[in-house]
Amino acid sequence: MRTGTIYDPQTWNKQPVVNTHNCYDYAMNNVENKNKTSQPGRKANQPLATKNEFTCPNISRLFHKDMRVSGVDIIKSKNGICPKGTRRVQLWVDPYESHIKNDNYDYHWYREDITGTWSHKPGKNKITNIDDSGNIIHDPKFADRNYENLNLNYTDFCGEYCVPNRVNVD
Repeated sequence: MRTGTIYDPQTWNKQPVVNTHNCYDYAMNNVENKNKTSQPGRKANQPLATKNEFTCPNISRLFHKDMRVSGVDIIKSKNGICPKGTRRVQLWVDPYESHIKNDNYDYHWYREDITGTWSHKPGKNKITNIDDSGNIIHDPKFADRNYENLNLNYTDFCGEYCVPNRVNVD
């Protein structure tokens, strides 16, 4: 049986959700009304990552702290399989060190949908199941994650995790 969430642009691409939620909210299926976008570590009252801390170990550490506070046991997927009642998400980072000249850096989450394809929410943009080359995402590891128009290239794979259908990361 396939795990994942329903790809639901009608819910995620409407106002105010499209402007108040980011990729972290989307990956955790955290669609409630709120005043600010979620950031790894915020739920656990951790300081937000600074530009030099935009690395896989740091963003992953903040994510793990949020999950602990939320009462969620983090499990890494094994051969692309998650236990019953969980689904796959992937974390990627475009580290600051690769952008010394332009000061861009970011993390990005993808989530697996029930169809077996993957989708994501680029910042305050609409959710999509296509990569930067216009291809359906079958696995983010093989997708075009180089968003040239945003000057971001998510090169560093931080992990693939199994999370419950919905996690409150506010």
